[in-house]
Amino acid sequence: LSSIRSFIFGPMRDDEVLSSIDVSVAFLQANEFDEDEKPRYVKYTPYKGARTQYYKLRGPLYGQRSSPRRWFDTLKEWLTSKEMGFVQGKNEVCAFVNPKTGVKLVAWVDDLLVKGTDRETQQFYKALADKFDCKDPSYLTVDSPLDYVGFTVELHDMGDGQREISIDQTSQVQDFLEEFECPPAKFAGVASPCFTKTALYSDDTPLSEEDRARYTSIVGSLNYFATSLRYDIALPTSKLSQFMAKPTVGAMQGAVRVMQYMGATSDFSLRGRVTEQCDYIHYSDSDHAGDKPYHTRSQSGILLTLNKVPVQWKSNKQSCTAYSSTAAEVMALSECVRQANFLQWAGKDIGYNEPPTLTIYTDSKGARAFQSSTTLD
Repeated sequence: LSSIRSFIFGPMRDDEVLSSIDVSVAFLQANEFDEDEKPRYVKYTPYKGARTQYYKLRGPLYGQRSSPRRWFDTLKEWLTSKEMGFVQGKNEVCAFVNPKTGVKLVAWVDDLLVKGTDRETQQFYKALADKFDCKDPSYLTVDSPLDYVGFTVELHDMGDGQREISIDQTSQVQDFLEEFECPPAKFAGVASPCFTKTALYSDDTPLSEEDRARYTSIVGSLNYFATSLRYDIALPTSKLSQFMAKPTVGAMQGAVRVMQYMGATSDFSLRGRVTEQCDYIHYSDSDHAGDKPYHTRSQSGILLTLNKVPVQWKSNKQSCTAYSSTAAEVMALSECVRQANFLQWAGKDIGYNEPPTLTIYTDSKGARAFQSSTTLD
């Protein structure tokens, strides 16, 4: 998902267009099994009491664990053929770039997101349609948004030749709140999704089996939103996830608060200017035993941006106890460096220029001293 967000908000020339296409029943169009492969069979009973029929498979079916990989291998084989001339990314293997035509794409199973000039994009889609059965492609314009892997991608004309792109999940959030019948907030608006640690641990009464299943479903959905778009709920969702094994009444109250906040901010979106620049700026932070006395693990938080738009983030409890605030900050900074390196290497696979230096901001003097090797041995 970080690569998809980077693809959307990364460098884009004025003569380039962003579009998407869906390959129809992609798994059924994957390469058939070779004769020397282990045979695979399926059974079928036409009606109750009928004789069971057995069939030897010629290729993958939906429901097989190996089907997505086999489809991806089929797509990769075609894209990287001499005829097509695409180069697969080394770090982000779902990214492909054609050095000759300049067409770039990322693949999410059977959904392709494509960036290139209008002429080269249309030629690519023609070649794709000649090889696979596909639905009609969708082009991002001011009047025509894209629906891609749960995102609604929109293009905005800001005047003076300036354009902006945004992604949101408004409809998905509303469906989520309706499914779990989220109660309305008792006050107008919810300023923050975060709750105090005392509120989270205020009532440790275990939930009933029914409420426990409801809690795990809610937090599972919150994790999806926190991973895909809503970096603003990453911290409370991380804390709620720590109660998945034994959810409590206090934890459920915290989950309801986050849901109410999402209801008040259902139109939340990521938005950035269309530019040819490729500017990475990242941020790292940590508390130090912020949930003491309940536990002494610190919480790391990182936010990575491309062209001033958040494209990757993470909030999680650290794996070990930090004995000082500097140690906690260094752990968070270390994770930020790893994530930032991959983000920029993946961007290079998409065709973006890798910056000469890695820029990360932190408010910890100790962490900065550690990075510049000015600490005592």
